[in-house]
Amino acid sequence: MILGIINSRGQIAAAAELAGRLSAARDAALAKGFKEASLKLTDQVFADWKRFSGTEGVVWPDRAGARWVFRQFVGSHDGQMLVLGRLEASKTATPDELLALSRKVGSEADGYLFSWSLLSESLLGLIKHDVKWVWLPTVAVLVLFLAMCFRRFAEVALSLGALGFSLLCMSALMVVLDWQWNLMNVMAVPLLLGAGVDYSIHMQLALRRHGGVLTDVRQTVGRAILLCSVSSASGFGTLAFASNAGLSSLGRVCAASSSPAWFLSSCCLSGGDR
Repeated sequence: MILGIINSRGQIAAAAELAGRLSAARDAALAKGFKEASLKLTDQVFADWKRFSGTEGVVWPDRAGARWVFRQFVGSHDGQMLVLGRLEASKTATPDELLALSRKVGSEADGYLFSWSLLSESLLGLIKHDVKWVWLPTVAVLVLFLAMCFRRFAEVALSLGALGFSLLCMSALMVVLDWQWNLMNVMAVPLLLGAGVDYSIHMQLALRRHGGVLTDVRQTVGRAILLCSVSSASGFGTLAFASNAGLSSLGRVCAASSSPAWFLSSCCLSGGDR
């Protein structure tokens, strides 16, 4: 089966030279013990090379098997040819260099260079660019709901302080363990926000309800928050053993983010209201 396209004089000359070696190829194969019936494909290949060597311009494969394989990575639409290819990046290539190459391919060759790593880097770039437009309304809504819940500035500030310190603890842990942010584990941030706010609300309202008696708070709501945090950390922690690197990193970061949120809510907020 011929899957290539002969469209230059150099390729035509090479095909003609190869086609003239059919007898030598058959003799060598038979001498090595191959049967005559096993050379059918060889005869077809050399016959195609001979036919291509006498054809000017573009030559398309016409055998059924070749056409099927060809259709898997080549097509046409509105008079334009669409070709699918694969490039192997150098081991020393950086994500920024691959992104620059992708932009160059798009501008100069009207093509698209894509991969999972490029998708991740591109989306992370968009996230960094849009993060302020996401965080500002998120923080505003968070402060509004905390104000509606507590109706006291000190308690709102205490809740936000505990949440901010939880984020700081998680970031410090990632630096110590040399974990990197990626497209998957960045989703752990909303989890930490939700869990941290929930824990702080429950703890501070429990302190109100029990008149600031820490023993009663820890025996009721504190114990429930502990079990909730441990179960969340355990559940997400199992993802750390996944074979997929992104899913594994998500599990590690989610498990790490649950612990400081519980610790700060149960310990640092224990003096919130007496």
